[in-house]
Amino acid sequence: RKRRVVAVIPTYNEDPEMVIETALSVELAVKDYWDVFILDDSSNEKIRKKLDELCKKSGIRVFRRNSRRGYKAGA
Repeated sequence: RKRRVVAVIPTYNEDPEMVIETALSVELAVKDYWDVFILDDSSNEKIRKKLDELCKKSGIRVFRRNSRRGYKAGA
């Protein structure tokens, strides 16, 4: 049975280029056994849109919550 590695990257208004670079580095490190999930709590719409665009191009999934109350994403 193939084992999987899941990398969870919580973000809040981070530079989308840096987030994708981080995610792609993880992908290279674990090769065929990876899933990368970005948990984005960004409030800046420009950052959200750019991150969505980069995630779509790279095949990385991004998740967002409807409300940022309580704990931060990924906690």
